[in-house]
Parts: sequence; C-alpha cells; structure tokens
Amino acid sequence: MPLPCVARGRLAAAPALWRIRVVLADRPGALKRITHQLTQLNINILGIHAHRTVGGSLDELVLSVPGELSWPVRWQDGSTP
Repeated sequence: MPLPCVARGRLAAAPALWRIRVVLADRPGALKRITHQLTQLNINILGIHAHRTVGGSLDELVLSVPGELSWPVRWQDGSTP
C-alpha cells in the first residue's frame, strides 16, 4: 500500500532517517524513557514497531534526525544506547 502524501512529505523533508532497534524490559515506562531521550535530542519518531520477546520487547523505531546529530548518541546518564 503506498504511503499517503503527508507521510511521503515528512520522509522527504527529514535531514536524516535512522532505523534503530532497542531491547526493552517488560516494565512500565521503559519505552517512555527512550522516547523522552529522543525528543530531548530534537528527534522526531516517525514510526514504532514492537516485537514481543521473552521478558520484554524488541522495538524498531524509524526516526527523523537533525543533520548535526551523529552516532554514537549518548543518554543523559553518559551511556550509549
């Protein structure tokens, strides 16, 4: 199924597109911690797909990332994702 025009426009306007995967524990707020950190870096989340795993989930995120941001990203506690 083709993407709606609005979605295609957001993808075309993104400075950089990243796809990341994170393994999260099955605890309240686990995804919120990641999404909060991403918004603090001015990263727009375009899509999330969650896959159940034993004891948690593997979440795949499609991100629109500002052009000046490069890998590795560091969280506020100094760790890398």
